Amino acid sequence: MGLKYLENVTDVKKQRIDLLSVLLSTIGFGGVVFGFSQVGEGSEGWGIRL
Repeated sequence: MGLKYLENVTDVKKQRIDLLSVLLSTIGFGGVVFGFSQVGEGSEGWGIRL
């Protein structure tokens, strides 16, 4: 119901893709996936060596 009465108060404009952000996000996400895969391969998993 609320969507029917909401008013667009901003101007709609075309957004550009920031290539540096795309590159850094890809590297960061890849690092997280790699880290989880390395944890999964170990015999101790998330355990901490003392």
